[in-house]
Amino acid sequence: MSLSSPGIGSNLDVNGLVSQLMAIERKPLQLSQNREATVKSQLSAYGILKSQIATFGDAAAALGRTEKLLAFKTSIADTEVATITANPLTNTGISAVAGDYSLEVKQLARVEKLATASFAASTSIVGTGTLTISLGTSDSIGNTFTAGSALPLNITIGSSNNTLAGVRDAINAANRGVSATIVTDNTGARLVVSSKATGSNQAIKIDAPGLAAFAFDPTAAGVQSVVRLQSAQDAKIMVDKLEIVSSTNQVKGAIEGITLSLTKAKPGVETAISVARDNTSVATTLREFVTAFNSLNTVVRNFTKFDPASRVKGALQGEATAVAVLNQMRTTVAGALPGGSGDLTRLADIGVNMQADGSLKLDELKLAKTIDTGFDRLSRLFISSPGNTDTFTTRLKAFVDKSQGTNGLIDAKTDGLTARIKRLDQEQEKISDRLLTVQARLLKQFNALDSRLATQTAMSTYLTNQTAAWTNSNNNR
Repeated sequence: MSLSSPGIGSNLDVNGLVSQLMAIERKPLQLSQNREATVKSQLSAYGILKSQIATFGDAAAALGRTEKLLAFKTSIADTEVATITANPLTNTGISAVAGDYSLEVKQLARVEKLATASFAASTSIVGTGTLTISLGTSDSIGNTFTAGSALPLNITIGSSNNTLAGVRDAINAANRGVSATIVTDNTGARLVVSSKATGSNQAIKIDAPGLAAFAFDPTAAGVQSVVRLQSAQDAKIMVDKLEIVSSTNQVKGAIEGITLSLTKAKPGVETAISVARDNTSVATTLREFVTAFNSLNTVVRNFTKFDPASRVKGALQGEATAVAVLNQMRTTVAGALPGGSGDLTRLADIGVNMQADGSLKLDELKLAKTIDTGFDRLSRLFISSPGNTDTFTTRLKAFVDKSQGTNGLIDAKTDGLTARIKRLDQEQEKISDRLLTVQARLLKQFNALDSRLATQTAMSTYLTNQTAAWTNSNNNR
């Protein structure tokens, strides 16, 4: 709000005067904006810190994962017969054992498969009745069938599903241990029924009142409409000349802590298996932990430091929450486990040493020696078990959760900073509204003053001119 040309009549610099006065009036607004900039800088710093702690938490958690810290390398000479996976800990808490073994795969585990006689097409009418499908063990020598503990599957075939495809769909819809599909060969469409699981206890028996084309009794003599395409069978292997039978091709526990995934039978042919501890994985995991810790330490130090030379403060310098995070982080890593194993109770005991600046340095030679001579004791520092619940991994997790987890220290602090920014925004809005009112009032006052001064100047000029005219008139007489 201003005159179009204030000060023309009076030479009064209205806009300049108002601008100078408003500069003074705006100081509270500038102070509020500066405070908000500081708070936003802190909020951003805490966001970076929270993200860095999460990254550090991932590296710390890896120390507690058996596949990282108790890793094993496996190899098999004949990769056709099986693949090998080392399970660092079994369900009894026993780790895999390094060693060399021989393996012979005598036979693979298989599902049972039955096929009906041929029908003209999948849409062929097959009649109505009931199918009762049982799973159990079929003994060809004793010519017996022993049903398993699972209840038989009863399927009703009526006028709505009395086609070959309808029978298939009814079996699959039941989803009870068997599946069905239609295979069309040179003679026509056949229903193939298979057990879903492998093993000798998955033999199939089908009672079919009213639907004789689907009946199959493994103990019956003579020719039947349904034929057995493949017998249910267990896997059989020899490990170091010892026979192991498994209902699946995933054989666990034959070699302690090892899973054998059988892929091909080669009766009479042995192949060599090797299981060795993967010390490289342990060292790599600890190096990644040290790197993540040092990155976090650098971030916190930079945010909380004060440079006396440049007098530049970090975004979180003097912030109690950031200082608490830094102190807790260092204390946790430098602490000792009261239930440690023998002479290994601190990270420093395995070569992870804290430096004067709070960073960590890994003594590779000391770590390598510890891995070679005290691997099991080293793992107890990190791997939790029912009898070993206080580990560095659990302590570090507690630190991470307390610092950056939901409702943690940083969340509580950032919530407060966010609320403060909101209050400062409201404060600045009020100040800005007041400044508009003040500016309008000042302009109005100075414009009025300018107008009065212009009037007075005009009057003064008129009187001066009149006086001069009178004086000249008198002089001319």
